[in-house]
Amino acid sequence: MTEARTDQVSESLEKSSDRKSDLSKWKSIAGISTVAMVVFAYLFFSGGSIGQGVNVITQDEASMKLAELVNKSSGGSEQYVFTSIEEKYGLYFLKFDVETANGPIEQEAYISRDGELLVLQASLYQDIIDQIELAQQQQNQVVPVEDVEAFQEDVPAIEDSSVE
Repeated sequence: MTEARTDQVSESLEKSSDRKSDLSKWKSIAGISTVAMVVFAYLFFSGGSIGQGVNVITQDEASMKLAELVNKSSGGSEQYVFTSIEEKYGLYFLKFDVETANGPIEQEAYISRDGELLVLQASLYQDIIDQIELAQQQQNQVVPVEDVEAFQEDVPAIEDSSVE
């Protein structure tokens, strides 16, 4: 009877240690999952990635980069005034006036936040589609016959003076 009781106690201890082992495994898995979730949440909300050492420039630095470009391209002869700078579509959007003989001309430029990409002419996708559709409509318009006849009447006849 004592041997049966000893066997029961021993089985009970083995089951208890298996439960503790299983519980320990689940705690480890939960801990690792929690750490992974925190890392992914940080990366998602910060917009970065591991090992990405992106240098983000300020709006003032972006305007200085553009000023440097204008000075180099014009040999320092053109005068310009920055009218606005803001962040748009994840880029710095700069507006500036360039002084010319005919008066100021408004210019626009986009500079990436790391200062490496410069876009002097940018358009939204839908604006480009609208322009294409408008051009196609104008191309497909048929000139009425009356307009062609009126045009032909207004054009003076060319006299050939070389034939005598």
